[in-house]
Amino acid sequence: MNKLYILLIMLFAGSCFTSCELDNQDAPKLTFDGTFVYNGKSVPVANNKISVKFYQDAFKLNDKFTATADQNGHFQNLVFPGDYKLVLETDKGAYENNTDTTKVSVTGNKSIEWPMKPFFFVTSANFTNNGNAISATANIEKVSDKEVEYVSLLVSKSIICDRINKDVEVKLTDVSDLKNVNLSATLSDWNRKYAFVRIGIKSNASSYYNYSEVVKVDL
Repeated sequence: MNKLYILLIMLFAGSCFTSCELDNQDAPKLTFDGTFVYNGKSVPVANNKISVKFYQDAFKLNDKFTATADQNGHFQNLVFPGDYKLVLETDKGAYENNTDTTKVSVTGNKSIEWPMKPFFFVTSANFTNNGNAISATANIEKVSDKEVEYVSLLVSKSIICDRINKDVEVKLTDVSDLKNVNLSATLSDWNRKYAFVRIGIKSNASSYYNYSEVVKVDL
């Protein structure tokens, strides 16, 4: 009985020591940041929707370690030194799924470019203020075999602007020329001296949009 009692005490003490050791571990301090890119240009996305998962074989909680991209396609996290396997979440945006694992070794602050193949890519977008309306002209590249369902002009009072976070959306369903897309949105009872705008493209393959960069337009 005494031997069993002593053994239980030793096991309990060992677990407490391990727990305390984990609790006292320093927080990660190295900055890891990346940007989704297509042909060397950043790929704008919906804010806080697309994540990159970090896996580390020696880290038991690696399935909880993610970095989520902002609407500019940039993601960032604090990490420990070590070797990581990175995987892009699938079916979270209008891009071709890629389940390949990217391996990176982190010894200091690190930046990477993450190749992404969007269904469509806005090569240029121009926005002008016409009184109580905003006009947009866009040049859109078809990257995949997906078809356009419609192109939208999204207008928001907030800098976060996407298919969910918008105050006005005008859809163009008859898109005959992707190289010259024109839209206009009337702003009724707009109580701001500015608006945040971007182009969104809805394909026939996903509920998600491809986007241009968010631009602030003074009114």
